[in-house]
This record gives sequence, C-alpha cells and structure tokens, in this order.
Amino acid sequence: MELAINTPAYSRSSHGVRRYVSNVLRYLSWPGPIRSIPEPPVAGAFRLWDLCRRGSEDAVLWTPCLRGPVRARHHVVTVHDCLNVEYVYRDGVKRRLFMKLTGAILRNAQAVVAISHATQAAILRNYELPPGRIRVIPSGFSSVAGEEKTGSSHAAAPFVLWVTNTLPHKNCDRMCEAIASSRLSGLGMTVCVVGSLPSESLARCLSRGVNVEVHDWVSDSMLSKLYSSCEFLVAPSLDEGHNLAVAEAVQHGANVLCSDIAVHREYYAGMVRFFDPRDLESMVDQLDRALESPRNWNLTKFDEGMRSFRDVAADYRTLFEGLGSRAA
Repeated sequence: MELAINTPAYSRSSHGVRRYVSNVLRYLSWPGPIRSIPEPPVAGAFRLWDLCRRGSEDAVLWTPCLRGPVRARHHVVTVHDCLNVEYVYRDGVKRRLFMKLTGAILRNAQAVVAISHATQAAILRNYELPPGRIRVIPSGFSSVAGEEKTGSSHAAAPFVLWVTNTLPHKNCDRMCEAIASSRLSGLGMTVCVVGSLPSESLARCLSRGVNVEVHDWVSDSMLSKLYSSCEFLVAPSLDEGHNLAVAEAVQHGANVLCSDIAVHREYYAGMVRFFDPRDLESMVDQLDRALESPRNWNLTKFDEGMRSFRDVAADYRTLFEGLGSRAA
C-alpha cells in the first residue's frame, strides 16, 4: 500500500514539528511508494482544502500534526500537544470552532498517535475519545544534523541558552523575572535567546542589567554549536508535547535546567535538573545553584542506548502496515 504524507499540513506547523517529521522520515523504511501531498491548487485555501480531503483506498494518509481532513480513508493523525486549545484559544467562538473541528478529525481518524503519555492525557482532557483509540509512540533523541554528541565545549564568553517563542505556555515573563533576580548578570553572563521573547519580558531583563542576545533564527550548525558551548539550557515551559530543544541539548552533552512538568519527567528524569515553573523563588534558587555548579553536570547522565528516531520510525512502519493489511 502507498503511504501519503500530508506535507502542506506539517510544513505550516512549528519548527519543532517540522524537525520531528524530518527525523522520522529520515529513518522510515517503507516497502511501497511514499508520496508527498502537493500544495492546494488555490492559494490561501489550504485549511478548507485540507479539511475536505478524502484520501485514497490504496494509500495510508499520515498527517504528522493536529490538522488534516475531517473524513479521509486510512487517516493517521499525530498529536504533539494540545497547546492551542489549552493556552492559545482560551475561550470564545474561535476556541469552540477549533475544538469542534479538531474533535471531528480525531474521532474520524483511523489511528491517533500521541508523542508522549503527557500528550495522550492532554487529548483525553480536551476531547471525547476512548483511551484505546490513542496509540502512544514516544518521540526520540536526535542531534541537530552534522554534529557529534559531545560534551559542552564552553566558549570564552559564558552564556545561558534559551530556545523559546512568545506563546503563553513558554512562561517567558516569569523566566525573565527569575533571570533578572538571579546572580546571572552579576557574573557577567549573557542570555542567548534563539527564537523570540515578548517585548515586555525582554525590556524587564535589559532594565535590570541582564545582557540578552536574541536571534530570531540560526542555522542548524550554529544551533548545534550553541548547545555544545552553553553553560546550560533553560526550558521553563508550563506544558509541552516533547520539547525537542531539551532532547537536542541533552544529546549534545549540554547541562539542562528545566520545568518540572509531566512530559519533562517522562522523557528527561535523571538527565536534567528541575524547578517549579510557577514558583519564582524556586526558579531563582535553581538558576543560582546551576550558576555555581561545576561544568558538565549532566554529561554522564545520557545513555547512548536510549530511544532514537530510528525506533520511532519503526513503530510508525508497524502501525502503517497494520492499517494497510486491514484495508487489503
């Protein structure tokens, strides 16, 4: 049976989703053709076109993110998180419409994949699906392309790395307050942000004497160098589906200080240090402890035998083949 990838759907998704799909496809061995769904014929009509797709009798259709058609044959949808409904669309008509459409996509899909048990729990909190309908295929560890998995090679000018954006679950305001209240600026250390910060949060740090460098985009090779040379990565999110930045940092041998949330515990317990992301005093305390710690305090924790994207791709192949055999 042919495998069709809903490329227009995931290409419009987040950077983390795109990297996840790229990692899976790198290792996905499929006995038949793998076809990429083309862009819609009418510019600007993607969402309606995507919702109305019907799929094919002789193909599994994989939408690797929480989008895709409402009704399609042999449809597999991968859910990374439920952040839109829990953090972005907090109330009102837009949220109700989003939940109605998303709920229909999930109910009518032949298979629903969650990338973590935390994501499975989020799906069940928000949508009426029997637990047995959701298959958990845990995400894997992967380095940014082209870099070996080595310990941190610290640069002459020390810096703390933060890969983030302005969405509310990223907890930027509280993290910026914690950074400004910590010993970081007094030690002459820089905060290197890859992505973006809310303007008010950035202004708070700068007004308190914190040196912040914001890079809205960096190449994969540069990101790899940042992971390998930072003092540590901070990840203060209130919720995540996986948090690929933490996985990449850990595999590069970087120190990681991250929020104590379900998905971080699920994936990274024993490899990182945690703090309560809703408690400013805890965040400041753990930042100061990290700044005082010897270098490479996470290096010996990573196990080379841990789950990889080769394992993830093998699980997807098993799932797709099962759907294909039932359809034959």
